[in-house]
Amino acid sequence: MMDHYQIVIPEALINTVLKVVHDSPLGGHCGINNTLDRAKEHFFFPRMGKIIPDYVQSCHLCQIRKVSNKKTKQEIVSFPTPAEPFQVWQMDLCGPYPLSVNGNTYVFTAVDMFTKLLFAYPLRNKDAITVCEAIYRMFTTYGVCQTLISDRGSEFTNKCTAELCKLLEVTQEFTPAFAHHCLGACERQHRTLAERLTTHVLKGKSWENELHSVTFSMNSSVNNSIDFSPFEILLWETPKFSAHSI
Repeated sequence: MMDHYQIVIPEALINTVLKVVHDSPLGGHCGINNTLDRAKEHFFFPRMGKIIPDYVQSCHLCQIRKVSNKKTKQEIVSFPTPAEPFQVWQMDLCGPYPLSVNGNTYVFTAVDMFTKLLFAYPLRNKDAITVCEAIYRMFTTYGVCQTLISDRGSEFTNKCTAELCKLLEVTQEFTPAFAHHCLGACERQHRTLAERLTTHVLKGKSWENELHSVTFSMNSSVNNSIDFSPFEILLWETPKFSAHSI
């Protein structure tokens, strides 16, 4: 029954709630709208519509890292939207990052073009076998897709990746050379991933330890291009965000 009600928060605990829904790894230092939506799922306090925007805009870690959308060099070229989830993925590499305790320096990223779900997996390097292992890990998590879209980097155009796709009957498509903007879904997620990881790295935390929490926060946040979060499209509801964290 409690799932249908909001918890009324006294003034003394408002700042604690804001830290949970915005500053925590699962909160992911989201923007104003996502933080407000997440807070309203569980909590109520007077003037939420004023206090939460002010809090997000005053977050130092957000302000020093996030980039304006007002100017772009070139319009993003989009691929046709597929008919169902996990049919078409865009994939790319993000990094290099500082060497982690497990020896990882890169992140393999893939975005489902239907739900905009992000798959992120840390890598020791970007050689062909390592990247193929990440692709296979994605397939064993979400199923084999019909089409993989990538740039023409050697980590994707090699014989190992080609043989894996041939074996699983997956079609490979490549963007034009020197046209990274054609991987718009991945490029946009890379920017958000870097923003949210940086806020934790600046606190002295390992980026690899926070990667799964940040990925969760991105997949549970509303995607502006579809007006829903990836989890809402897949599960028909948002995942539980514990009210017992405060």
